[in-house]
Amino acid sequence: MRAGGIKDRVQRRAARGRPLKPREIVRNRLIGYVRGRVEGVFGTLKRSYGLMRMRYCGLARNTVGTLLTLMAWNMARAADQVA
Repeated sequence: MRAGGIKDRVQRRAARGRPLKPREIVRNRLIGYVRGRVEGVFGTLKRSYGLMRMRYCGLARNTVGTLLTLMAWNMARAADQVA
């Protein structure tokens, strides 16, 4: 991953008898801020907009369906921010 310039963003877990080190706790917290925002978006899309599974056979139809769903989600967000 390092050769490709990709950073490791996986949170660390404590094991039985091996608690997390203080720097691992801080690292997990920093990753969690970003992860929480992203997971919230995906959770809303899956729960409220039905993006559990792709509905169609073929990449083109699924792409269009996903883009329409994302446009609807963005319009709902914009309406909430205006109100």
